[in-house]
Parts: sequence; structure tokens; C-alpha cells
Amino acid sequence: MRSLWTLRLEETALSGALPQDLTNLRNLRHLSMHDSSLCAPDNEEFRIWVESLSFFSGRYCGAVPALSPVALLLLRVLVVLAGTRRLVAQSFGW
Repeated sequence: MRSLWTLRLEETALSGALPQDLTNLRNLRHLSMHDSSLCAPDNEEFRIWVESLSFFSGRYCGAVPALSPVALLLLRVLVVLAGTRRLVAQSFGW
């Protein structure tokens, strides 16, 4: 496993946090786990390791996925149209 440089875990039935031991794979350059229920541990050591990779596709445990700019714009339009702009805007910090 030490020579592993690509790990593709996308579209699997696997779920939960990746093991912290993955940080020992020093030759790994590509980690992909999109479209799965897997998540990366949300701690400093794992984040530093992920940032050293050439490619990472996935999410961190507990992280809320970011909205695309189009989805965010549509959400804002719906808030205004619904007449609840002030309440929702305060909740999102707009």
C-alpha cells in the first residue's frame, strides 16, 4: 500500500469517516470519494495531508456542502419573493 498513488472510493456503498491512518500513505496523490457517504476527518493533521494531495474530491465530516453560485442566487430570490428576507438573511449573515 505504500506505493499507492490513487485511491478512488466514489460511488461506493461505504460510509463514515476515512481512517486517520490514510495520512501514512505518503505517495498518495489522488483521493476521490465523491458520490459516496464517506467523509474526511475534520482535524488539522488530516486537512494538512489532504492539502498536500494533487487532487481531492470529497467532503469533510460534519461539513455542510457549499452551494453553487447559481443555487445561492436562486435561494436569495426565493427568500425575497417569500417575503421573509429579513429573518432568513439574518440566519445566513446576509
